[in-house]
Amino acid sequence: MAIHVLIADDSEIVRRGLSDIVEAGDDLHVVAQAWDGRSAVDAARQFSPDVALVDIRMPGWTGRRRPGRSGRCRGRRGC
Repeated sequence: MAIHVLIADDSEIVRRGLSDIVEAGDDLHVVAQAWDGRSAVDAARQFSPDVALVDIRMPGWTGRRRPGRSGRCRGRRGC
């Protein structure tokens, strides 16, 4: 079973790099990428990732909110 990953960072270079690293793993799959806080929350709600790699300093993001708390959580740890 694949682990679904959301990557959220305002730097496209960082998103690409992290995506390449994540996709290199056999059991990891990037389900969404986000460029600001709002798109991170929307992506978390839509895709319900198992893991979210989130830059705490990006537009529309205070660093105190997490997509799992703002989106729906399907009984996963850390939600």
